Amino acid sequence: MAESIPEIKQEFRQKLMGRFLNRTLRFKILKRDNFRCQYCGRKAPNVELEVDHIVPKVKGGTNSSNNLITSCVDCNRGKGRSQLEVIPLKELTEEEKFENKKRAAEIIDSLLEGYHKNRNNIRN
Repeated sequence: MAESIPEIKQEFRQKLMGRFLNRTLRFKILKRDNFRCQYCGRKAPNVELEVDHIVPKVKGGTNSSNNLITSCVDCNRGKGRSQLEVIPLKELTEEEKFENKKRAAEIIDSLLEGYHKNRNNIRN
């Protein structure tokens, strides 16, 4: 017997979710890594950051948080499907932690402001 439409939609949704990271997980990884590239040590806002797979998806890596790491665009594009060594970074001072939290709050405020502005433009 053929699968029903809802079952097909659910299967498709699960496959899709396996391919892409949701915004919440992406932000959680960025925050965990203190908005700093774990390969070269550069940090936002001076560099564009992405969430990268430690073990690439094509080599069996998953979207679990223990296989995800913050990477700058240069490091991520340069490594392609290979694995780079993760540079252990020094423990952050309380001041650095505070600055990272402050910067994260500014980024969130900016994103929310843009969201509400676009939402209002669409309604008008």
